[in-house]
Amino acid sequence: MHRPAGEIIARGQLDGQLSIQGLVDPISTWELKVRNLGAKRLLTISKPDPAPQDVMRFFDETPHPAVMEDSGSRLLQGSRALRERLVEVDRKFGTDYSKDDADRLYLTEGVSGALSFTLSLFSGSDVLIQRPGWGTVYTMARVVGCNPVPCDLFEGGVFNPEKADSAVTKRTKAVFMNMPSNPEGMILPDGEVRKFAEYCVDRKLHVVSDEVYKYLRYVGRNYSPLNAPGASENVTVVSSMSKVYGEKAKPGYARLSPALLREAGRDRIADAFGKMNQTPSPESQSSLLNAIEHHEDLAFMYRIVDGYFHKTSFMADYLEGLGCTVPYRPNAGYFVFARAPEGMDGASFVERMAGERGVGMLPGVCFGGGDRRYDDYFRVSLGDGVTYRELDKLLGDALPDTKVAGAIVKPDLTGKTVFNGVKLERGRKDVTITSSSMIHPKNVGWVVKQGITDIISLEPMQAGTKTALASRGVKTYDFPVRDDTDVVFGESDVRSLVGLVKGILEKNQKGSILIHCEHCNNRTPEAIRVLTRELGRK
Repeated sequence: MHRPAGEIIARGQLDGQLSIQGLVDPISTWELKVRNLGAKRLLTISKPDPAPQDVMRFFDETPHPAVMEDSGSRLLQGSRALRERLVEVDRKFGTDYSKDDADRLYLTEGVSGALSFTLSLFSGSDVLIQRPGWGTVYTMARVVGCNPVPCDLFEGGVFNPEKADSAVTKRTKAVFMNMPSNPEGMILPDGEVRKFAEYCVDRKLHVVSDEVYKYLRYVGRNYSPLNAPGASENVTVVSSMSKVYGEKAKPGYARLSPALLREAGRDRIADAFGKMNQTPSPESQSSLLNAIEHHEDLAFMYRIVDGYFHKTSFMADYLEGLGCTVPYRPNAGYFVFARAPEGMDGASFVERMAGERGVGMLPGVCFGGGDRRYDDYFRVSLGDGVTYRELDKLLGDALPDTKVAGAIVKPDLTGKTVFNGVKLERGRKDVTITSSSMIHPKNVGWVVKQGITDIISLEPMQAGTKTALASRGVKTYDFPVRDDTDVVFGESDVRSLVGLVKGILEKNQKGSILIHCEHCNNRTPEAIRVLTRELGRK
């Protein structure tokens, strides 16, 4: 028999607890507690770094004519012009919407509104919740009449059907997943998302996919469960642009699946939507449409996301220096989810950091859904404009001396992906380490123009490409890794890769090392992370 969600949440109750309609919200409660303990800087809330002023100015423009023209429809789904534009943007970021999906989209007050509205359509049933996950989901589900059931759907980046089977009952109607995930910043391999989607389709379970962090991926494109063959019929997607533009981007949205639209019926959906009063104002819809139309490709996000990558890498190093463990290095978002030092649970570590350093964090009880395994964990949020200088001041001299001179972000050959890397200063040497793909004989000139002197390939490179590169003085090195989609470098891999790069650095006074892998976007960022961490040490 499943434990009621109220009991799960109750383990996080504290003096001065905060609630949603009488149910304790663990995240708000712990934010209040760390403030009371002396935290002056809250690294708790899921607030992004600010977008550039030249982007945000579009939120203050005059109302968009298209929104005003169709504002009469806003009482239900919201502006059609905005819905169509959101579908276009999300398709570019990897969610395979069809053109008809604009008709299935409902605009809401934030992603929380989208999720509450969607969950209300499963009132009276069990809903499986991905664990670890955002603790407020349990509260929201309970408020709208669902029984949230925490479940370890994914372990080590692998879908676990046995765990799902053990949690599913006759009352289970839906499964909630959040990917890229909060708190881990995890990205699942495409194949595992397909397995999960196929599992739900086979058992006629609705999927509620929270994809609010898909715009903040360090690597590749988003693979939504909606993309899996035959799954679009069962998958409802909730999202928002608030992690891109911040609080001014108020509208969230829910793309209701065709199966849910049929099952719930238009009248019930309209009734549920009206009772929750979730429709965003015409002004907020107009502001978001203005911003998207001027920055539809979200190119300004490249530098912001690159900053998240570096901040989470540095924070992970700092925490490991304090004796913490970081089981998963983030691939998206601005969080680090870590295990407290041996002999200390997550809550005690959070209380200590608040009292001694004035830094607010959140303990694992906010994300574990009642599972005591997560009591030893805590989450750090590195958005909200926090800078390296501020982190250094807050955390003291324990921050590692990384010698990172700056980030490099520019379009690669395809014009679609990002040319990422770090610039490392080592003595008098100035060597850039970057990553890209699509290296072949026809673009060797581009390689030379970029100042690239050495290429380390994480998969076999074509002989003709090697010959063409050699003719222009570019050296190539083979460093093959496993064929999995989601590669994590083992200890021997790290030692070998670092040794190879150090050997190149000994020979080169300046230049650029390129980490190359044409067919797997997860490998090159992992190599960059390893090199940033290891070469930045004293």
